[in-house]
Amino acid sequence: MNFRGKEWNRFGNHYTLAGTSIRVYFWNSGKNANFMVEAGTTNNDHISVTIHGKGPEARDAAITTAYNLREKYTLTPQEIKRRQAWS
Repeated sequence: MNFRGKEWNRFGNHYTLAGTSIRVYFWNSGKNANFMVEAGTTNNDHISVTIHGKGPEARDAAITTAYNLREKYTLTPQEIKRRQAWS
């Protein structure tokens, strides 16, 4: 698994899963990389998951977590347009 392809957008130290409010933050790289997954846009629906471990296993766990959250945190077309206007 990796963050390549059209379904991932990179912004600084995080990737965003296209069409969702899911962000995967990363620190370091290679075997020392570690990750955190955040989703939601308000305090009522915000979730933050720290992925324990390092390297490729932690990366795969972060991507899997993001995919598992996708259904709940998919944005409406109006939310997507608003976010595009901000960037």
